[in-house]
Amino acid sequence: MTDEDGRTSGSRARRKRYAPRLSRDARRKQLLEHAQGLLRAGGVEALTMERLASEAGIAKPVVYRHFPDRDAIVLSLLRSEWQRIDDAISGLDPGLPWDEALRRAVAAFLDALGHRSSWLRTLWGTPVVEDARAKRRAELAQILSATFVTHFRVDSAEATTVAVMLLAAFDAAGRRWIDERLSRALVEALCDDLARGVVAQRAWRPRRAPQKPMRNSSPQALTTMLRGSHAGATRSELQASKSSRSRRTRSG
Repeated sequence: MTDEDGRTSGSRARRKRYAPRLSRDARRKQLLEHAQGLLRAGGVEALTMERLASEAGIAKPVVYRHFPDRDAIVLSLLRSEWQRIDDAISGLDPGLPWDEALRRAVAAFLDALGHRSSWLRTLWGTPVVEDARAKRRAELAQILSATFVTHFRVDSAEATTVAVMLLAAFDAAGRRWIDERLSRALVEALCDDLARGVVAQRAWRPRRAPQKPMRNSSPQALTTMLRGSHAGATRSELQASKSSRSRRTRSG
């Protein structure tokens, strides 16, 4: 027989040293921390369910109770970093000028990227990560576009196109910084100059009095929307995990 952490009981059981029992949330946090360590040490190929269980000092089935597969672990790590950025943005004053708010949002993005660069860069290029990042950029583009429409007399289609282009440029600049090809100061200056330059070159006229903020155009709305997206994704992961356990139970 085994307990909830996969420990085997009985006089004939092989003695093995296991980690202390933890609550579900604490165990999940511990597993993600160990996953970061494996990514730093050997990249995405080093992150396997068996090695993660070994690092955490638990039985492999316990890992599957929290994550159905490696992709779910990787996505959870990404969303944790995105949450750090969202929390920083949600603290911004809604009354800030658009360019100052954007400048601070870029700074929050670079802060999160810099602190986790040792393992984040190992995930770039993997299909599940690139798909998730594309969806994330699409969500952020909606918010940036709404911000432009709130502050300037600009068509929503043009504002959305500019938002998509700017976010792609910011993302590329962030990667160049992490790869140590550009300094952070230069990256921040380039992002700021690019955003201001587009607005100036397109001759967007400011509204005399900014419109009532459109849906999802404030920093607080950004965090609310993205948390909803994260929660939906987490529910999907849990459902997938339950289905996976059910299949293993039937097959066993």
